[in-house]
Amino acid sequence: MKCENCGMENPSDTKFCENCGNILAVDQPSAEISTPIAAPEAAEIECPVCKQPNKAGAKYCDSCGVSLETPVATEPESQVEPPASAAPIEVAASVTNKVLVLPDGSEIDTNLKKTFGRLELAKLASEPMWISRQHFTIFEEDSVTYIQDEGSSNGTKLNGTEIKGAGKQPLKNGDEIMVGDALKLVFKIK
Repeated sequence: MKCENCGMENPSDTKFCENCGNILAVDQPSAEISTPIAAPEAAEIECPVCKQPNKAGAKYCDSCGVSLETPVATEPESQVEPPASAAPIEVAASVTNKVLVLPDGSEIDTNLKKTFGRLELAKLASEPMWISRQHFTIFEEDSVTYIQDEGSSNGTKLNGTEIKGAGKQPLKNGDEIMVGDALKLVFKIK
């Protein structure tokens, strides 16, 4: 199945492009199955979110679309006790949670780099088609959280100022994000 976004040819049973993560058009199932289903290949990557197997080398999960290239924190298999003579180590780290607050009050975690678009936001928008497939990205760089419009058709406003074509813009607690004049979000740091 050919991706409309990047042109990559993907397996017919794939929901998301293995190259760019774009949702693929869904073909209507045919009445006949012309080829037998092949056994899964030995080299597969398990999705860290939904646990579905994916083809080796895939960049995005075929089932849920999450990036397979971003490392996901895992719990250590065993805890090693420090020697009895070791002094306790104090860690002064505060864990902050960065979220987008949606109009219905629900929240979307933005602690990792994430690109938002029609797939995630259209069901909440007054005009869903005003939201591009890849509308904007929120990411952290040097301990600063940024937003960047991804060349969307209808733009992104940060506190009423258009940021399309302006590169990355720093985000702070309480900033309002207007997505294509169709959806208002609020960035919160908890």
